[in-house]
Amino acid sequence: MGSETLGMGSETLGMGSISEGLENERPTIVIPAEKRRAIGTMGRTLDAARHYADTPEMIIEATETARAVFIENPPGADALKVLILLIDTAGPDIAEDMTHETRLRELNMRKVMDLDGVQHGLREHTRTEIRKVMTRLAVSVLHLDEPDKREEHIGVIVPHATIDYREEAQGDLTIRWKFGEVFKKLAAESDLYTKLDAAALLAMRSRYAIALLRHCSTHFGKTRRNRETFSIEYLRQVLGVHPGRLATFSNLKKWALQPAIAEINTISRWTLEATPHKTGRSVTSVTISWTEKALAEKHEAKAELDRHSAGRRQRQDGTAERIAEHPPFPDSIHSFRGGFWETVWRDAGCKADMEATRTGFIEWTERTGKPRTPQIFFNFCKGENERKGIR
Repeated sequence: MGSETLGMGSETLGMGSISEGLENERPTIVIPAEKRRAIGTMGRTLDAARHYADTPEMIIEATETARAVFIENPPGADALKVLILLIDTAGPDIAEDMTHETRLRELNMRKVMDLDGVQHGLREHTRTEIRKVMTRLAVSVLHLDEPDKREEHIGVIVPHATIDYREEAQGDLTIRWKFGEVFKKLAAESDLYTKLDAAALLAMRSRYAIALLRHCSTHFGKTRRNRETFSIEYLRQVLGVHPGRLATFSNLKKWALQPAIAEINTISRWTLEATPHKTGRSVTSVTISWTEKALAEKHEAKAELDRHSAGRRQRQDGTAERIAEHPPFPDSIHSFRGGFWETVWRDAGCKADMEATRTGFIEWTERTGKPRTPQIFFNFCKGENERKGIR
């Protein structure tokens, strides 16, 4: 047994079996008719994917799929990031009837360099984690309504995926997948493409922020439009809020919309602002506007991208002074566990013993005179795997 398969009719992880644990729900992506233009013949999206193939900081996606919304089982931040990278890996071949392939090691090591040479990427995934991601993508169903043709198209995004773990002992896996027919049709015939800021998307931690930035990116190139008004239900779909959750607007605003806008405003080159509109006492729609930041603000966003994500929420909320940039490095394993510094250790993907890493860092800083900052500890943790031969 050397591989796991996720797909239609699969005996291992297919559409007939992976619903277990997902409450037998089938996620659907809806592209509202009023939100998309009529699809022509061969469009410009594939040409753009070819043109920008050697520009890793920019990912090209068909505008039609970037504006699509999940109305059931919305994927989490990891799944959204992996989907974006799978689209980028396929590039201009995304519309071909073929099996795409990538190494998990390449996916984990995939780094996007911003304009100042700083790299951003995914956290490291294990086979268990990548299986969960591909399972979520395997049950995502695309729904496309073409009222001019009086046709609806329904199909899964990733109908089949294989995780080949024959080389797992050597620290690597191979992922193979195929895109669904409707997804390929959209890419092949799309005349509108969206440029995604890979560094910002890969640095984000909130799935609501990723979903909102991906959607708004479809408008960023327009010169005559800098806002969009959403009904509350459509906004919930764009953000990827699970049905039945955050039912009131106050909860939607507090737990989804505000955190998403705060993260986008902190680390992207755009500033978003949300304005609610009431009918009577109830909020019935929200207008989201966007402006490109001035140069000084872009430098500030760039600086935030360069910082470690630990403590970013406090900086977004304006409460970073509570930790004075970061708490002192713990002098015991008891104060290390469950706190700020364990978060840095985990984000670095460190698989070495936690206590050995903590004491090793203390000894190393005493020997070298290096300060005990989150970024230096993060780099030290990443190096521990290699130094100890852990894969």
